[in-house]
Amino acid sequence: MKNIILMSLCAVISPSFSFADTFDDEIGALMDANTSISSKHIKIESSEEDIAVRGGDSILSFYPTDAGNYLGRTSGFDGGTVSGTGDRNCLDGSTESYIDHPIKMEPDQILEGIRIWGSDTNPTQDLRVILYKTCLPAIDPGTPTADFFFTEDIATSGGDFSNFYLLNQAFTGLNKECKIMVRVRFGSSSSSCNGVENISLFKVRAQFSSNDLIFIDDFGPFNVNDN
Repeated sequence: MKNIILMSLCAVISPSFSFADTFDDEIGALMDANTSISSKHIKIESSEEDIAVRGGDSILSFYPTDAGNYLGRTSGFDGGTVSGTGDRNCLDGSTESYIDHPIKMEPDQILEGIRIWGSDTNPTQDLRVILYKTCLPAIDPGTPTADFFFTEDIATSGGDFSNFYLLNQAFTGLNKECKIMVRVRFGSSSSSCNGVENISLFKVRAQFSSNDLIFIDDFGPFNVNDN
């Protein structure tokens, strides 16, 4: 068990914020004066077996996405493929190292965890995985929000990998104004992808269970990890 802890920013951030570069490097939060950005911490445990015994596999559902569906956070992303089968990497000369894709998630579901497939043979650079919730007002005009709640570096240089992260998170606002996003950063810098073409993303699969008093947590209390 370990804690993933990010700095906490709850107010609207201005472009002159002194830690802008650091914060952008950590989670890819572009410094936009019109967006309210916050971050939280979440405990994770890399153990898929714990999920399988809670209530049975019959209540689980999945949302898989190939890396080819992930698009650059900005137009500066220049991505390619290694095998031509839906994977994604970041080409030398790209001025953007982040890619994003939404998780299709229903309001009554719990995000049990995510599994990441990829490849990394680079001894000094890693793939970073970031999850966040982004929202707009349901009806009225207002300020967009982005809540970053998970970040993890996949530290390996041994080639192909498949990592699972147990999250057990429910979210408010998914029925009207919010969505959950997966963000991936190639390498240790947000400014370019020079020298990280040997890092690839293959696939991301989100795993859900029903947020139900009958089935969740071995017939225990209702999930309280709402974000």
